[in-house]
Amino acid sequence: RAAAATTSVVLASVERLRGDAEAAAATLDGAIADLREVFADTPKKPGAATALAVALNNRALHLKQDGDADDAAGPFYAEALKLREDALGPDHPLVIQ
Repeated sequence: RAAAATTSVVLASVERLRGDAEAAAATLDGAIADLREVFADTPKKPGAATALAVALNNRALHLKQDGDADDAAGPFYAEALKLREDALGPDHPLVIQ
């Protein structure tokens, strides 16, 4: 299930590049829901937290690109950062950037 959700995150990027922002959002939302379930079921599974963080970060980025205020993107960014900090530590390059 995690692999399929991670593939969906990539698919959302392709949809976005093709100009279908609505399909990309729906695909990402589905991937986020699936990855949340994977993370809840197996929080120690290697890569579960970071895969979810990537999906959340991408969703926030798409919202920002669409001109949405920080109100919409902010919670996605914050959750992604928290997941990365918890999984990788505050000094990891993926957290610092």
